[in-house]
Amino acid sequence: MILRSWNLFGPHDQPTRAVPRFIKTCLANEPIPLFNGGRDADNFYHVNNYCEAATLALKNDKAVGEVFNVGTGQETTVRQLATMIKEITGSSSKLQTLPPRTPLEAKPRRTNPSIAKIRRILGYKPVLGLREGLEQTLEWYEQNSQP
Repeated sequence: MILRSWNLFGPHDQPTRAVPRFIKTCLANEPIPLFNGGRDADNFYHVNNYCEAATLALKNDKAVGEVFNVGTGQETTVRQLATMIKEITGSSSKLQTLPPRTPLEAKPRRTNPSIAKIRRILGYKPVLGLREGLEQTLEWYEQNSQP
């Protein structure tokens, strides 16, 4: 089976990805750069949701030979993500609205999976919402950051 993942985040994430960058920026109370005004949208979700999907797929013969989208099915703009992280961290960071870096980036990119198939066939339900996943990720960063 194939699990097609959308925009995962959580502990040990690549430091160049949106969630870790925004968390570190907010903890330092630095401006949060939002290229193209933060209008791009994606399905950001905590890695525990992916683990839930993988567990269900590995335990169910109905998954054999299938392809499933994995996410929460909830679209969030980069601006909304940054605002939520700013709220969760209690940061005084300012959202910095910046122009697109390239002409191609001027049109907002939007991607959001349909998770209807994995719900129907495997009974998948996300175990963590976006805010709860961000709170857990922030907690991990606070406990594991270098002084």
